[in-house]
Amino acid sequence: MREFFEGLKTMRDIDVLISDGQRESETIEYKEARNQFNDPDKNEIAKDVSAMANSSGGTIIYGVATDPIDKTKPAGISGIMTKNIESFSRVVNSRIQPVVRNLDQRVLSSDKFQVLVVYIPQSAYSPHQNLSDKRYYHRSGIESLPMGHDLVELHFGRRLGPLLSLIVEVIDRTRTETATRVALRFLITNNGQRVGRFVEAIVFLPEPPLYVTHAITSGHAVSISNLHQGRATLQFVDNVGAFHRGMNKSVLEISLDVASGLVEPTKFGLPVIQWAIYADQMERQTGFVTLGDLITG
Repeated sequence: MREFFEGLKTMRDIDVLISDGQRESETIEYKEARNQFNDPDKNEIAKDVSAMANSSGGTIIYGVATDPIDKTKPAGISGIMTKNIESFSRVVNSRIQPVVRNLDQRVLSSDKFQVLVVYIPQSAYSPHQNLSDKRYYHRSGIESLPMGHDLVELHFGRRLGPLLSLIVEVIDRTRTETATRVALRFLITNNGQRVGRFVEAIVFLPEPPLYVTHAITSGHAVSISNLHQGRATLQFVDNVGAFHRGMNKSVLEISLDVASGLVEPTKFGLPVIQWAIYADQMERQTGFVTLGDLITG
């Protein structure tokens, strides 16, 4: 889902979405925002943002009109009022409980219009309630619909389970004319309420030609690159260990050579190392490390 958001950097990218007829979906939504947000508009923002956070996440683009006949199809850029850009964060912070973490947003501009692009990650702290109407929403197709009692109960149950994440630490950097050798440590942390068991973590290293080579210097992992179209991929498996609440356990250290000639400041925001972690009684958790984090700290 984040890859779609990361691909929207300029107004030209929005034009391409429109010309290609990229329809709304469970993870994509277009909204008009030419007029100042009124109370119903703010309720709609809280509903849509909380619904995506309670589901698989997604991207909302404010400032794009849809076809009057086919509401799922973008029709053109209509722009967003500047005041609406300023009030968006206040709305989601005051009308959703608990607050949705790790929202990302960017404003795209042209001579005529501005567009607000918002990324909502799938939340590990769901269910999030829309305080405007005291309801819990989720995405179903292109709609944000109220959850039934059984689904709300399921989300609260997930909140009581383990919540594992992978922390990536840079422990050393050595630069040469051709490459930067980066030493990395991977730690599994548990911020949930229960012990994490039957844990597996997958680490996707930078795609060629950015990285030159890698080596495992500590810990145990197996290569599963053949399952991911040749991309260097490591899998840590610990089906016997237990990750207790509050634990930070180092599981793997590697050295990674990054080609110096390909490191450009304009690419520092690019996710280059991605990870996914699995455990019993926990939904998959994912994350990434940017090129800037890797090279400059």
